[in-house]
Amino acid sequence: MTRHDLTAADVLDAWRIGDPAPPHLRLARLMAVFVPGETLRTDTLGARNQRVIRLGRALLGDALEARLTCLSCGTEIEFAVPEDAILSAPVPGPDTVVAVTVDGQVHRFRVPTMADLDAAGDALDLTRRCALDDTPFPEAGLPALEAAFASHDPGGDIRIDTACPECGAETEASVEPAGFVAAGIDRLYRALLTEVDCLARAYGWTEGEVLSLPTDRRRAYVAMVTARAAQARVPGRRVLG
Repeated sequence: MTRHDLTAADVLDAWRIGDPAPPHLRLARLMAVFVPGETLRTDTLGARNQRVIRLGRALLGDALEARLTCLSCGTEIEFAVPEDAILSAPVPGPDTVVAVTVDGQVHRFRVPTMADLDAAGDALDLTRRCALDDTPFPEAGLPALEAAFASHDPGGDIRIDTACPECGAETEASVEPAGFVAAGIDRLYRALLTEVDCLARAYGWTEGEVLSLPTDRRRAYVAMVTARAAQARVPGRRVLG
């Protein structure tokens, strides 16, 4: 897999702040820049989650933190997304067959891809898209099929057992890495706009000139501008330079 080193300009060009689309669709445009030439729509959900984790590490660096609300007492619970476990999960090949027996009838499926998940209207529609047989699949078999899909593509079904620090209630949380990475990139996008605005006002630089600076130098300039502005607000102090 060939990866492109994403730049600040890539983020501003490819990201759309406030986009109401699902997180994995929001990330698709940026993902296409990160891994050029890859056929992203044929990813299984587990393979896509692995790409999302790598994208998050490349852009955000910090470990992903997830949050949920305790259903018993309303306390907000924070926990780390198991990134290493997701990255090490096996990914099914394109010829993987998932077999489920319902009422004595064996039904065979391929593992859903992102194209299937995006296009399916509901769970039964997804079974029709992925079925390798013509036999209609009964709705009663959906839980067994979902479990079979998860066993073949474990990186696509991420669940964490947590306990509330206040009341002790135990909760099984389903984790979607795309949502947390998208939220982090939203924050990064806003921070980049703030840096561009700050340095453009202070030095007259264009957006391209600001974004071409290495991150550490860009932030050092912002800190200098911010410090001068703070000094200028101190009564009786004259700022030189």
